[in-house]
Amino acid sequence: MFDSNINDLFIGMKYRILSLRVIFLSLCIYGCTDYCLPPENVESMNQAYGRNYIYLTNISLYLTVTTLAIGLCVRYFKTKRFISLYVNLVSVGLPLSLLVTVLFWGLFLIDPTLVRNKELHDKGVRVNLLSDLCMHFFPFIALLFEQYDVKLKRETSHVIFYFIFCPTYFFITSLFAKANGFWVYPILDQLSFLGKCMLFGCSNILVWLFYEGLMLLFSKKSFFVISKSVKPQLK
Repeated sequence: MFDSNINDLFIGMKYRILSLRVIFLSLCIYGCTDYCLPPENVESMNQAYGRNYIYLTNISLYLTVTTLAIGLCVRYFKTKRFISLYVNLVSVGLPLSLLVTVLFWGLFLIDPTLVRNKELHDKGVRVNLLSDLCMHFFPFIALLFEQYDVKLKRETSHVIFYFIFCPTYFFITSLFAKANGFWVYPILDQLSFLGKCMLFGCSNILVWLFYEGLMLLFSKKSFFVISKSVKPQLK
Protein backbone atom coordinates (compact mmCIF):
# COMPACT_ATOMS: atom_id res chain seq x y z
CA MET A 1 0.00 0.00 0.00
CA PHE A 2 2.82 2.39 0.92
CA ASP A 3 4.73 1.66 -2.31
CA SER A 4 1.55 2.19 -4.30
CA ASN A 5 0.98 5.59 -2.70
CA ILE A 6 4.57 6.65 -3.41
CA ASN A 7 4.23 5.53 -7.02
CA ASP A 8 0.98 7.47 -7.40
CA LEU A 9 2.68 10.52 -5.89
CA PHE A 10 5.49 10.44 -8.45
CA ILE A 11 3.07 9.85 -11.32
CA GLY A 12 1.01 12.82 -10.16
CA MET A 13 4.15 14.94 -9.86
CA LYS A 14 5.24 13.93 -13.35
CA TYR A 15 1.97 15.11 -14.89
CA ARG A 16 1.96 18.34 -12.87
CA ILE A 17 5.46 19.10 -14.10
CA LEU A 18 4.40 18.32 -17.67
CA SER A 19 1.43 20.65 -17.28
CA LEU A 20 3.69 23.40 -15.97
CA ARG A 21 6.07 22.98 -18.92
CA VAL A 22 3.17 23.21 -21.38
CA ILE A 23 1.87 26.33 -19.62
CA PHE A 24 5.30 27.99 -19.81
CA LEU A 25 5.58 27.07 -23.49
CA SER A 26 2.10 28.46 -24.19
CA LEU A 27 2.88 31.74 -22.41
CA CYS A 28 6.10 32.15 -24.39
CA ILE A 29 4.35 31.35 -27.68
CA TYR A 30 1.72 33.96 -26.81
CA GLY A 31 4.54 36.44 -26.19
CA CYS A 32 5.81 35.78 -29.74
CA THR A 33 2.50 36.62 -31.38
CA ASP A 34 0.92 39.91 -32.40
CA TYR A 35 -2.01 39.17 -30.09
CA CYS A 36 -0.02 40.20 -27.03
CA LEU A 37 0.47 43.74 -28.35
CA PRO A 38 -1.96 46.59 -29.00
CA PRO A 39 -2.92 46.93 -32.70
CA GLU A 40 -1.11 50.28 -32.86
CA ASN A 41 2.19 48.68 -31.84
CA VAL A 42 1.73 45.84 -34.33
CA GLU A 43 0.97 48.29 -37.14
CA SER A 44 4.02 50.37 -36.26
CA MET A 45 6.31 47.32 -36.32
CA ASN A 46 4.84 45.98 -39.56
CA GLN A 47 5.63 49.25 -41.31
CA ALA A 48 9.33 48.98 -40.45
CA TYR A 49 11.97 46.86 -42.13
CA GLY A 50 12.71 43.78 -40.08
CA ARG A 51 9.36 44.02 -38.30
CA ASN A 52 9.50 42.38 -34.87
CA TYR A 53 12.21 39.92 -35.88
CA ILE A 54 15.04 42.33 -35.08
CA TYR A 55 14.03 42.92 -31.46
CA LEU A 56 16.33 41.22 -28.97
CA THR A 57 13.22 40.34 -26.97
CA ASN A 58 11.77 38.37 -29.87
CA ILE A 59 15.05 36.69 -30.77
CA SER A 60 15.34 35.50 -27.18
CA LEU A 61 11.67 34.43 -27.20
CA TYR A 62 12.08 32.36 -30.37
CA LEU A 63 15.14 30.70 -28.86
CA THR A 64 13.21 29.99 -25.66
CA VAL A 65 10.20 28.51 -27.48
CA THR A 66 12.50 26.29 -29.55
CA THR A 67 14.30 25.15 -26.40
CA LEU A 68 11.07 24.38 -24.52
CA ALA A 69 9.64 22.46 -27.47
CA ILE A 70 12.80 20.37 -27.86
CA GLY A 71 12.79 19.79 -24.10
CA LEU A 72 9.31 18.27 -24.33
CA CYS A 73 10.42 16.05 -27.21
CA VAL A 74 13.49 14.86 -25.29
CA ARG A 75 11.65 14.14 -22.06
CA TYR A 76 8.29 12.82 -23.19
CA PHE A 77 8.80 11.58 -26.76
CA LYS A 78 12.25 10.07 -26.08
CA THR A 79 13.99 11.86 -28.99
CA LYS A 80 17.43 11.36 -27.49
CA ARG A 81 19.22 12.60 -30.61
CA PHE A 82 18.33 16.17 -29.59
CA ILE A 83 19.73 15.98 -26.04
CA SER A 84 23.04 17.65 -26.87
CA LEU A 85 21.32 20.42 -28.85
CA TYR A 86 18.81 20.91 -26.05
CA VAL A 87 21.45 21.22 -23.33
CA ASN A 88 23.38 23.78 -25.40
CA LEU A 89 20.22 25.79 -26.06
CA VAL A 90 19.38 25.89 -22.35
CA SER A 91 22.96 26.92 -21.56
CA VAL A 92 23.04 29.91 -23.93
CA GLY A 93 19.34 30.80 -23.77
CA LEU A 94 19.07 31.16 -20.00
CA PRO A 95 21.66 33.98 -19.60
CA LEU A 96 20.31 35.70 -22.72
CA SER A 97 16.75 35.69 -21.38
CA LEU A 98 18.06 37.00 -18.06
CA LEU A 99 19.79 39.83 -19.94
CA VAL A 100 16.53 40.70 -21.72
CA THR A 101 14.65 40.66 -18.40
CA VAL A 102 17.20 42.87 -16.62
CA LEU A 103 17.62 45.37 -19.47
CA PHE A 104 13.93 45.73 -20.25
CA TRP A 105 12.63 46.13 -16.72
CA GLY A 106 15.59 48.27 -15.69
CA LEU A 107 15.03 50.72 -18.56
CA PHE A 108 11.23 50.49 -18.38
CA LEU A 109 11.18 51.48 -14.72
CA ILE A 110 13.45 54.45 -15.45
CA ASP A 111 11.39 55.62 -18.43
CA PRO A 112 9.02 53.43 -20.51
CA THR A 113 9.80 55.45 -23.65
CA LEU A 114 13.39 54.18 -23.57
CA VAL A 115 12.08 50.83 -24.81
CA ARG A 116 8.65 51.77 -26.18
CA ASN A 117 7.44 53.96 -29.03
CA LYS A 118 7.19 57.44 -27.48
CA GLU A 119 4.54 58.66 -29.91
CA LEU A 120 2.23 55.75 -29.10
CA HIS A 121 3.02 56.02 -25.39
CA ASP A 122 2.06 59.70 -25.38
CA LYS A 123 -1.25 58.73 -27.01
CA GLY A 124 -1.98 56.40 -24.12
CA VAL A 125 -1.26 53.13 -25.93
CA ARG A 126 -0.07 50.59 -23.36
CA VAL A 127 1.02 46.96 -23.39
CA ASN A 128 -0.78 45.05 -20.63
CA LEU A 129 1.19 43.52 -17.77
CA LEU A 130 0.51 39.90 -18.78
CA SER A 131 1.94 40.54 -22.23
CA ASP A 132 5.02 42.20 -20.79
CA LEU A 133 5.54 39.26 -18.44
CA CYS A 134 5.14 36.79 -21.32
CA MET A 135 7.82 38.64 -23.28
CA HIS A 136 10.21 39.80 -20.58
CA PHE A 137 9.90 37.55 -17.53
CA PHE A 138 8.26 34.17 -18.06
CA PRO A 139 10.87 33.07 -20.67
CA PHE A 140 13.62 33.38 -18.05
CA ILE A 141 11.53 31.55 -15.42
CA ALA A 142 10.68 28.83 -17.95
CA LEU A 143 14.34 28.22 -18.81
CA LEU A 144 15.29 28.37 -15.14
CA PHE A 145 12.73 25.63 -14.54
CA GLU A 146 14.09 23.65 -17.51
CA GLN A 147 17.58 23.37 -16.06
CA TYR A 148 16.58 21.72 -12.78
CA ASP A 149 17.02 18.21 -14.21
CA VAL A 150 19.71 19.11 -16.73
CA LYS A 151 23.40 18.95 -15.98
CA LEU A 152 24.78 22.16 -17.42
CA LYS A 153 28.50 22.58 -17.93
CA ARG A 154 30.56 25.59 -18.91
CA GLU A 155 31.71 25.44 -22.51
CA THR A 156 34.10 27.85 -24.22
CA SER A 157 31.91 27.64 -27.33
CA HIS A 158 29.05 29.23 -25.40
CA VAL A 159 31.22 32.20 -24.44
CA ILE A 160 32.38 32.53 -28.05
CA PHE A 161 28.72 32.54 -29.12
CA TYR A 162 27.97 35.60 -26.96
CA PHE A 163 31.01 37.51 -28.16
CA ILE A 164 29.99 36.84 -31.76
CA PHE A 165 26.26 37.37 -31.30
CA CYS A 166 26.38 40.81 -29.64
CA PRO A 167 28.59 42.58 -32.24
CA THR A 168 26.65 40.86 -35.03
CA TYR A 169 23.35 42.02 -33.56
CA PHE A 170 24.75 45.56 -33.27
CA PHE A 171 25.81 45.48 -36.92
CA ILE A 172 22.48 44.10 -38.17
CA THR A 173 20.37 46.54 -36.15
CA SER A 174 22.51 49.43 -37.41
CA LEU A 175 21.69 48.40 -41.00
CA PHE A 176 17.98 48.33 -40.22
CA ALA A 177 18.31 51.68 -38.44
CA LYS A 178 19.66 53.22 -41.64
CA ALA A 179 16.83 51.69 -43.66
CA ASN A 180 14.08 52.69 -41.22
CA GLY A 181 15.47 56.01 -40.05
CA PHE A 182 15.26 54.94 -36.42
CA TRP A 183 16.73 52.28 -34.16
CA VAL A 184 14.91 49.22 -32.92
CA TYR A 185 14.85 50.59 -29.35
CA PRO A 186 14.28 54.34 -28.70
CA ILE A 187 17.15 54.51 -26.20
CA LEU A 188 19.56 53.87 -29.07
CA ASP A 189 18.30 56.95 -30.94
CA GLN A 190 19.29 59.04 -27.92
CA LEU A 191 22.86 57.74 -27.79
CA SER A 192 25.89 58.74 -29.82
CA PHE A 193 27.79 56.08 -31.75
CA LEU A 194 30.20 55.77 -28.84
CA GLY A 195 27.26 55.48 -26.44
CA LYS A 196 25.76 52.70 -28.55
CA CYS A 197 29.08 50.87 -28.61
CA MET A 198 29.33 51.15 -24.83
CA LEU A 199 25.75 49.91 -24.33
CA PHE A 200 26.26 46.89 -26.56
CA GLY A 201 29.69 46.24 -25.10
CA CYS A 202 28.39 46.38 -21.53
CA SER A 203 25.48 44.12 -22.49
CA ASN A 204 27.95 41.66 -23.99
CA ILE A 205 29.99 41.62 -20.79
CA LEU A 206 26.84 41.40 -18.67
CA VAL A 207 25.44 38.35 -20.48
CA TRP A 208 28.86 36.70 -20.23
CA LEU A 209 28.94 37.36 -16.48
CA PHE A 210 25.40 35.99 -16.18
CA TYR A 211 26.56 32.87 -18.00
CA GLU A 212 29.64 32.39 -15.81
CA GLY A 213 27.63 33.00 -12.64
CA LEU A 214 24.83 30.62 -13.59
CA MET A 215 27.24 27.88 -14.66
CA LEU A 216 29.11 28.24 -11.36
CA LEU A 217 25.85 28.12 -9.42
CA PHE A 218 24.53 25.06 -11.25
CA SER A 219 27.84 23.22 -10.90
CA LYS A 220 27.34 23.26 -7.12
CA LYS A 221 23.94 21.61 -7.27
CA SER A 222 22.77 18.03 -7.49
CA PHE A 223 20.22 17.52 -10.21
CA PHE A 224 17.22 15.24 -9.90
CA VAL A 225 16.00 13.53 -13.08
CA ILE A 226 12.24 12.95 -13.15
CA SER A 227 12.22 10.69 -16.20
CA LYS A 228 14.35 7.60 -15.60
CA SER A 229 13.97 6.63 -19.22
CA VAL A 230 16.22 9.46 -20.37
CA LYS A 231 19.65 8.07 -19.55
CA PRO A 232 22.28 9.16 -18.95
CA GLN A 233 21.29 12.36 -17.13
CA LEU A 234 20.73 15.16 -19.62
CA LYS A 235 24.23 16.44 -20.15
